[in-house]
Amino acid sequence: MELVASEKFDQEQLDKVDSLLRKLPPESQSMVSVLCYSIGNYLAAAHRNEEAEEYWRRSLVVPTYDLPSATLAGKALADLHGTSRPDDEELDQDDLWPALAEQEAAERASSNNEESE
Repeated sequence: MELVASEKFDQEQLDKVDSLLRKLPPESQSMVSVLCYSIGNYLAAAHRNEEAEEYWRRSLVVPTYDLPSATLAGKALADLHGTSRPDDEELDQDDLWPALAEQEAAERASSNNEESE
């Protein structure tokens, strides 16, 4: 969170955060939901609403999301847009973050690491 709170938090830093979030094992996905919600809040406090929205949406679509964080992210999005679903489209597997293919690759890598130990 220090990285997000710093004044030098630019796109390069966001990319580093994304990389770290993607490296978390599948069993930690609910923590990704919490972190994405929190990062969205930091970005919103810095008046970077477009980027905040991206992280709040991620908090909602992580496959094993954290219910309180996802609920608060949904509230933040509803407040931002004045509605809970501005595009009226239901979420589906294409909306998951990280994408299912990435998640499956991470699970395989984690499984392979466990087998080699």
